[in-house]
Amino acid sequence: MEDVSNIQADPRRHIVLACFCFHSFIQCFCFMDFSTDADLSNEALGESAAVLNGLLYYGGFAATLPAMWISMYLLLQGHDWLAGFFMSVLIVVGAWLRLLAVVNESYVLALISTVSLGAAGGVIFTSFTFVPARWFPESERPFATALAVQSNYAGWAVGCLNPTMLGQKHVSDLKSFLLWLAIVTSFALPFHLIANTRGPKVAMEAPSEGGGLSFFATLRLLAGRPQYLIHSACYAVLGAVGYAVTGVVDSCFSAALPEVLNNTTDGMVEDGFSNEQTMGINVIFVVSGVLSGLVVGRVVPDRPGPQALAVRCLFVLAAASLLGVQLLLLHADKMSKGTLYALVMMMMCLAGSGTLGFIGVGLRVAVGYSHPAEEIYAGSIIEFFLLGIASALGLLTYVVPPNATFWFFAIPACIAAVVICSPCVRFYPQSDPPASLHDTLLSCSTTHEVSSSPSAKRTSG
Repeated sequence: MEDVSNIQADPRRHIVLACFCFHSFIQCFCFMDFSTDADLSNEALGESAAVLNGLLYYGGFAATLPAMWISMYLLLQGHDWLAGFFMSVLIVVGAWLRLLAVVNESYVLALISTVSLGAAGGVIFTSFTFVPARWFPESERPFATALAVQSNYAGWAVGCLNPTMLGQKHVSDLKSFLLWLAIVTSFALPFHLIANTRGPKVAMEAPSEGGGLSFFATLRLLAGRPQYLIHSACYAVLGAVGYAVTGVVDSCFSAALPEVLNNTTDGMVEDGFSNEQTMGINVIFVVSGVLSGLVVGRVVPDRPGPQALAVRCLFVLAAASLLGVQLLLLHADKMSKGTLYALVMMMMCLAGSGTLGFIGVGLRVAVGYSHPAEEIYAGSIIEFFLLGIASALGLLTYVVPPNATFWFFAIPACIAAVVICSPCVRFYPQSDPPASLHDTLLSCSTTHEVSSSPSAKRTSG
């Protein structure tokens, strides 16, 4: 069988990755249209219930989850051009439906547009590991994966700036903004048609004994890999926290800060952060995560030691900073708003670096444990549970007291950090098969087995 490591990589791979990153960026950017300024969205769509606004964000994940399975099937059957075409069409349709929703003051159209964008996300999330595996040689995959993942977060970060792009922030300004966005988004379709005229001349994924496994056979294979399951659970939990946390900053601190007297109504009102301050917190959170992910993806070698150090440090950073935000919530009434805002900005910057920055290298670790199965399974399963947990956490924030909301983020992050730093969690090279469940449990309870070599713990088959 031909050794793909000695074959020159397809020169079109960078164009294909750029095309994918554009789609990933613009999809998440469009996704934020109605999530950054609740008051303006309420006025434009004629709906003011908080839970309805939440559906325009978290409801998109409900469309993403089933779409991921459809996309995975298409990609594994060799129909990646068709999957990408559907992705482009869904993004363009979603952008134009966003505009029509505001023109017609239709919440239903806005929700349909969210479903369209969410379904496009199904292709995007399953392609984070698929595109690098199909087009890039193994030495280039870590950074290619980081770029694929962080392009989505970059769209999220820039999307948080939407209010600053609207001028006076009237509904008419929102209409103009959405019109230009729909026009720019429409270039996604020709970009896909130009960049993906063919598949790679030589598929970079090396042939393996697991390449012919069926979907359910692969799931059974992965279910018997306790190290893969542990890593996947930790990555899904912390990644979900990163997705859900930005939507609750405003309500949390509005409830925690002391109320002030409204001279107009002579009543007491909440004195939380302004829309601009909340936007700044969300932007710094996502931007720090994007930069952290790109740096980690670039400088951390695809080897167990550096990967273990990077992942564990980022998990601890995320857990500690989220706990810090919760402590600030508990003592918000004892400090000035300016001091509180500066401390929150610092903590959210650190939290973003941890909760978003680890995902690229985390996916590469999970891919190592999925061998010899297709790489797409390792990444897609993590992203599937990540989005499901993020949806649950996001919707839970509407039924718990705002000043206790961050406990829902800090506690899972701390548990994930403790688990990922425990001695029973290993970081093996991709070529090494993981230990059995019996050996994994023994390694957690016995110092001798913690220090012994991986080869001593492998089962015979």
